[in-house]
Amino acid sequence: MGKPKFNEQQKAEILRLHNEGVKTAEIARMMNAGESSVGRILRQAGVPPKTQYISNMGVGYERNKDIVDDRKNGISLGGLADKYGVSEAVIVQRLRMEGVKPGEYCPPSGPPDDSYIKMFLDGLSLSEIGRHYGIDHHSISKWLENAGVRKRIRREVSEETRMKLSRSLSKEETSEIIRMYTKEEKSVEEIETIIGCSHSSVSRILHKNKIKMRNPGEGTSSRGLKISRVHLGKKRTQETRDKMSRSIAYSPMFLNRRNKFETDVENMLVELSVDFVPQVPFLDKETHKHFVCDFVINGNVALECFGTYYHCDPRFYIYGPVNEIQKTNIEKDKRRFSVYKDSGYKVAVLWEIDFDKRGIDALKDIIGR
Repeated sequence: MGKPKFNEQQKAEILRLHNEGVKTAEIARMMNAGESSVGRILRQAGVPPKTQYISNMGVGYERNKDIVDDRKNGISLGGLADKYGVSEAVIVQRLRMEGVKPGEYCPPSGPPDDSYIKMFLDGLSLSEIGRHYGIDHHSISKWLENAGVRKRIRREVSEETRMKLSRSLSKEETSEIIRMYTKEEKSVEEIETIIGCSHSSVSRILHKNKIKMRNPGEGTSSRGLKISRVHLGKKRTQETRDKMSRSIAYSPMFLNRRNKFETDVENMLVELSVDFVPQVPFLDKETHKHFVCDFVINGNVALECFGTYYHCDPRFYIYGPVNEIQKTNIEKDKRRFSVYKDSGYKVAVLWEIDFDKRGIDALKDIIGR
């Protein structure tokens, strides 16, 4: 599909709408065209598209020259953004509109005084110092480098750790590591302390010799007793697990997971003025797990919206499920229907294929309209 062609009358209409304050997206919808096509007509007419005007920030195009003058006076992009209350991207856009490259007229390379060094040594970040001088943090970093001030790094490695990382292990030490890990069942942390090497060195040797790593927490205690992760911590009671399951089932993330099929059904239930509640959690008392019913209609009908493939519609899969997904879903659906009936609800299923073919009539058959 090529570019849409506008006649002179349509072009004049686009310009008129733009001058009245209509946004480019609205103009595109009115003209049944894309935003880029409308923007092209505006550019050809020498008018910037309305989407580029940030009216709510109070910076009109008449301020462009002020922005350029401030840039020539050495104010950084960040300083200009703070002064005019816009983002740096808007400042760059305005500079380019006036033919000024963002890299031109950078702030002075030299510091006005030595107070920036004291600020840095007092713990201020490069960005904080840059805001004080009205320049970016890269310039502050360059000032510190020229002054010979060592910059802070996030993580300093001690000499002891550096020695551990750099040293190579002998054959005897390698054999000892394997023996302690497999025979004495010592943890990697204990071995690295005894041998005097890094954690990664021990792990690398075990991996090279195809020794399976144990789970964290497994190993031998200081008294020689075997410990395992399953014995650590307090075991949750069934009541606590039920509360956790209920909390998850009633969470917005769990309840708001709807597909297009369920959304369309909900809209039609509203259209039919049916009394219903969507996404109703139920508790399976045997498994102590919650699941969600798609809709409860008139307070006594549990309606499920099933897809043909995932819930294995028997009209299409006459020989039963063809994969593990369908088998698992069939078992879950049986448990689900059993819980509904035990709770005093009637069970109804709306298949997606029926809804696609018959629409609201398929829904009326279920609710008895």
